[in-house]
Amino acid sequence: MLPTADRRITLERLAETRQHFGWHLVSHLLMLHGVLPNEVLPFGTGAFLDPAWSVSLEWQFYLVAPLCFACATRYRSGFLWLSGLALLGPALARAVGTYDFPAFLPAKVRFFWLGGASYFLVSRVMPRVRVPASGDVFLVGVTGFLVFFTRNQPAFWPSLIWGTCLGFLVSSALPSKGLLTHAGQLVLRSEALQVLGRVSYVTYLVHLPLVVAMRYSLQSLAPCADKRLVAVQLALATVPLVLLCSLVVSEHVEQPGIRLGKRLASKWSLGTNAAMVPLEHGGVRHPRCGPMREA
Repeated sequence: MLPTADRRITLERLAETRQHFGWHLVSHLLMLHGVLPNEVLPFGTGAFLDPAWSVSLEWQFYLVAPLCFACATRYRSGFLWLSGLALLGPALARAVGTYDFPAFLPAKVRFFWLGGASYFLVSRVMPRVRVPASGDVFLVGVTGFLVFFTRNQPAFWPSLIWGTCLGFLVSSALPSKGLLTHAGQLVLRSEALQVLGRVSYVTYLVHLPLVVAMRYSLQSLAPCADKRLVAVQLALATVPLVLLCSLVVSEHVEQPGIRLGKRLASKWSLGTNAAMVPLEHGGVRHPRCGPMREA
């Protein structure tokens, strides 16, 4: 049984979703349900499935990512402007309204900024660095830094795991690698971790309904069982089930969708290039944009 407060919130959310089902459906189909605060559409970020809030968050990022990449690569001050926006993001999200989940991009934009910065660091900066120390020194330094600054934070373990993996990636880009760096590369490149990484997002989406269903089944079969025993049984039964469902959904839903998107993008790119008409004195003519002279 759910605690009284959680049960009340669940009933309120079900009633709200039923009352404004059409608006919830439209916002989810557009994958913009994370933009609408509770003041506009209550419980909108997780009306149908709690983890689905992250789908909207990712989609919002994809909509602005090309602009951000162009800003960071074409303008000298672009990176500084994006850094300032990342710092102001949480304040902007609070000004817009309240959310049950942090599904509004400004609320979490600092993590996307960190991911983008790490990409440029690994791919463009570190290969040019010439330092006498090996990558192991950098790895230990990053890990120690995270342990010191996040040791008392609720997100200590996630931050430590993420930071250690980033440390391995960055240290592997250095010309001089150490024993720890080589060992980390072997682990991160293992087939098992590669598979888990490919299905990780699907795992996040499907795990909650499976856990809830399995927990309800176990409690129905043995309502008076010890909670610790139920927890062990739940883990033993749910982990393989979640992994199996993740593999199936990824293989038959996620990967076909990715391949379809690539085909559509390829056709659009080929169609655009084919429509370019060469001009007599150089340059091309775009069917909508007109003459485009070569620099």
